[in-house]
Amino acid sequence: MIDDVTFKIPVTKAMDNKLNVLRHSHQRGASVHGNKLYVRHPYANRNLKIWIDDKHDQLVVNESLPKVLQGHNVVGSNRLHDLCLAVTVLIYDRVGLEFSREEEQIIDRRNDGLGFRLGKLDCTISWLLASQEQVCDCMAAIFDHVRAVGRDWSAYGRDNIVETVYHRQHSTRVPEKFYNKYRDLLAHPIPDSVPHKADILKLAEGLFRAEFRWFGKELVDRGLQFTKVWTSGKVREEIECRVGAFDFPGVLKTHLEPTELDGLNLCSSTFYRIWRKGVDLKPYRKYTPLQRARTAIRQHQVDIWRQPRTGSEVSIKDALTACHAIFSYPPSMRRIGAVFVPDEPTANSCRLVQPVSLTPVLTVGRVLPYREMSDSLYGYKLATLHSRR
Repeated sequence: MIDDVTFKIPVTKAMDNKLNVLRHSHQRGASVHGNKLYVRHPYANRNLKIWIDDKHDQLVVNESLPKVLQGHNVVGSNRLHDLCLAVTVLIYDRVGLEFSREEEQIIDRRNDGLGFRLGKLDCTISWLLASQEQVCDCMAAIFDHVRAVGRDWSAYGRDNIVETVYHRQHSTRVPEKFYNKYRDLLAHPIPDSVPHKADILKLAEGLFRAEFRWFGKELVDRGLQFTKVWTSGKVREEIECRVGAFDFPGVLKTHLEPTELDGLNLCSSTFYRIWRKGVDLKPYRKYTPLQRARTAIRQHQVDIWRQPRTGSEVSIKDALTACHAIFSYPPSMRRIGAVFVPDEPTANSCRLVQPVSLTPVLTVGRVLPYREMSDSLYGYKLATLHSRR
């Protein structure tokens, strides 16, 4: 699902004239202060802040596109260009201009028909677990895993509950984030004006989410700096590639059986006995014999880089797979304009099935196959815009 995006809207002659007017007189829902254009947010009690880049003759938007269009980012779309186009239509509407087919063609020509230029892109993937308690269990398992393997990690939480785990948080190219979506909504509530707020919160109770970010340098180096390059299939491909890069463990035991211990060589069995006695081996992760010993011992579902004498009953490897993932929105919801609402059960509708047990501790709600969204409309006059094509 597309979330936070920084994209650039080329300024047309009509928009440039309007910005000059707004610099000297404000109008309802739009104003210009210095190098910033402010327009009224459809849902939040704040204005959208859009940077005016006079040097490059463009407007720079840095917002969560689902929050702008539907008031929340619990579910959403993978159609990046359509989302950026819908936000552009909204901005034009707020300043009192019509986003005509001619305006769209002018903007498209500026970037050789590749859509809007990107400065940053956030994509998310979610897994629907059976309960909020199991989301917390999965977050704790992720935290233990990244701490054990010594990745560039940081973690945040409240009330002794891990809520967010970052990997390469301060990277300027590809930071990653895992978090408890429901507890995130408790800290950053959905506005009361959002339709079906209670149903959306109920869905979020079981959501475990991963968020992946691409900054401008990474996008340019890989030729992904324009919105039309990011088709729905490309979004899914990139997310699956990033998820697959994590070597998530399955269920981990706290000790080896005597027969398993006998099968290890002298070096591996020595490190294992040291670990069982309570010695923390994490500071020595770069020691090559220890790395080899860990690889051999992990084949028996024990990880000596974790806290001594600890295991994990949660199989992250089985839970966080593509077949259990929600890439945009679950089949239990449908789209009306820019708003996702609970679907009414019908004989032929796609529905969530009962949670499937993966381990004695963690269960996942298996989602039926990913389904694309309709091209027909995405709110804010976009339906009319498409009908003229």
